[in-house]
Amino acid sequence: MVALAERHIPGLRQHTKTRLILTPEDFRLRTHLKHHSFGGVPPIIGNKPPAHKTPIRGLWFIGAQSESGGGIVNVMTGAQKTVRQISKFKSQSD
Repeated sequence: MVALAERHIPGLRQHTKTRLILTPEDFRLRTHLKHHSFGGVPPIIGNKPPAHKTPIRGLWFIGAQSESGGGIVNVMTGAQKTVRQISKFKSQSD
């Protein structure tokens, strides 16, 4: 974008700090996902997102790609639900 803007504002790059931005394609590659919506559950009919509790002991999955779904409110309530599950699980194993 800086290069494009420099066509109209010569020398802009000299006064601009450049940051590397994570693109949706970068996100897909880094997370090894085939489908994603970069901030929410992909809109695929019949797609069931993974549960918060994983088969790996002590590993819980929280976030927009988890069972709680995308969006800030869903992720927050999903995290709260998971904390309750962890607390219940922990108290049963003590």
